Amino acid sequence: MPAHSESELLEYVFKSQFLTDDHPLNLFYAWLNEHPELQLSQERCDRMTMLCSDLPQVQYLKSSLGKDAKKDYEVSPGLINLLNLFRSHFMTPLPAEPLSFEGGEDMIRKEFDALCLFLSRENFKLTWAKDALSPAPNKKEYFGTLTFFINGKETFNLVMEDGHGHIKYSSHLEESWRQGVDVLTLKDTLPLEILSSFLSPKSVGPLFESLSTPDQIRLAYSLKLNSSEMKLSIIKESFTHNRFLIPFSKKLMRR
Repeated sequence: MPAHSESELLEYVFKSQFLTDDHPLNLFYAWLNEHPELQLSQERCDRMTMLCSDLPQVQYLKSSLGKDAKKDYEVSPGLINLLNLFRSHFMTPLPAEPLSFEGGEDMIRKEFDALCLFLSRENFKLTWAKDALSPAPNKKEYFGTLTFFINGKETFNLVMEDGHGHIKYSSHLEESWRQGVDVLTLKDTLPLEILSSFLSPKSVGPLFESLSTPDQIRLAYSLKLNSSEMKLSIIKESFTHNRFLIPFSKKLMRR
């Protein structure tokens, strides 16, 4: 395999290969590549908020112009609304009508099948399975948990609740796709709060040693310590490299 320069690697990481260069998501990635020093800035947050705000056919909870104005930011929770957000980003042209509650579970299944097929590529096959779905007729929505797989390995759960949604990563870290992620390359452009999602027990050490003392603390508090392997890794690095994290590590030892 030929060697790649750091700039080439970063360009590959921060570019959606399945979207055009002028797509809003790729324009955001291009800006982030050009300004890595702004990775934790308010400007980055504002740009990401703009990407997800005021999209056609997407329901929102708040208005940027006041409570009596059109709601245009903070995406309303629900699987159907989430799918409409994905369609607004990825489908050209966008269908005239949004997905609706009347389409039922069969519609949701077909849409997630299509989304996984769209996002899959060579050596990266994304699939999903339904754990449980609950209709909410009063809100014209579905809530529940979906499990996603990369190359056949369980990777994360999409948990959509009435109130908020979140991603829960697989606790089977030793079998995880994170083992192949070059976190030392990613750390130059990804915020630590996001970078922590790509860590495995084996990659904690090298990354920890490359960070300043304050960044080590930020990283430790950003980690989702669901597995004993990750807890042991952060305890080891804390006692070895950062005395300020020893109280935090002692609490982990008592859990």
